[in-house]
Amino acid sequence: MHPSDATLYRVTVEGEFPPQQSLAIANETVMSRTIGGAAQLQSAAWLDDAGNPWVSVISARELAAGLEFLQAMDCDPDLCIPSACLVPVPEKGFMKADIGGCVVIRGTEHSFPDEPALVDTIVGDELVTALDSQQVRELIGAAASQQLLNLRSGKFVKKSARKPMTSPQKRLLLGALAAIAVISLAIPITVISKHKLTTANVNADSLALARGIVPGVNELPQARQQIGEKLKSIGQAPDRFTALTSIFFQSLQSAPGVAVVKMSYQPSGLLSATLSAARNEDINVALLALQRDGYKITAVPRTEATGKALADITVGVR
Repeated sequence: MHPSDATLYRVTVEGEFPPQQSLAIANETVMSRTIGGAAQLQSAAWLDDAGNPWVSVISARELAAGLEFLQAMDCDPDLCIPSACLVPVPEKGFMKADIGGCVVIRGTEHSFPDEPALVDTIVGDELVTALDSQQVRELIGAAASQQLLNLRSGKFVKKSARKPMTSPQKRLLLGALAAIAVISLAIPITVISKHKLTTANVNADSLALARGIVPGVNELPQARQQIGEKLKSIGQAPDRFTALTSIFFQSLQSAPGVAVVKMSYQPSGLLSATLSAARNEDINVALLALQRDGYKITAVPRTEATGKALADITVGVR
């Protein structure tokens, strides 16, 4: 960028901050002292090799006009580096370089164009070291490989060109969309099938348990009816059996290794069952769950000839 278009300042940040935070503080400091604000100005910050923050500010209108001019010539640059950034910071005094016909002077704190009024006011009698054309060419050539301040950021960042999709990419996209549609359809079908299979297994288990109370039944409605009649004959409400049985089987969910060998309903209102598991501790898990729910339990442990643990239990309301 032309030295008169973009100004460059070194900023002192008080305190210890991470690099990105130091750059943000430096940028905010310069922008707060510059007339125009973010709506009219474009700024960028950068840390030099010594870790010092530098901030460059340019008119947003000037930067946009320059980019439009270059794009009209089929040139869309990745970087917009202020010309002063190409000039090394002098150890003392000032460094001067002619870059593209524009002379820029850089000091230890800021840069400015080679204008008589500015030179007389700022430079005075201090030493000014001029770079020759060969040194300038070397600095320009090295700029692309260095992490220099880039004004092409924020709202002026270079946008990636969108390329049209090729035929293979279109076929791949269509194939992916078709696969997604098939998978989306397969998921509910799988869930429904799984639910149907689970329901069928539960119904079969329920019917097997019901036959322990009313032998000879072949369907669940028939089993419910006969169990209800049997409960009424001993003065018990049918729904009491259903609720107690439901709680009983819920407690077994906490002990997956426990199986029900047989189950019956006593005239006294107690639920009797024989539980089987590899260890007595597994059966105790289910019994503790029933006790936590407020049910009264009796249990008589025993062992099969095969070594499997059994427990004859009764469950009733306290």
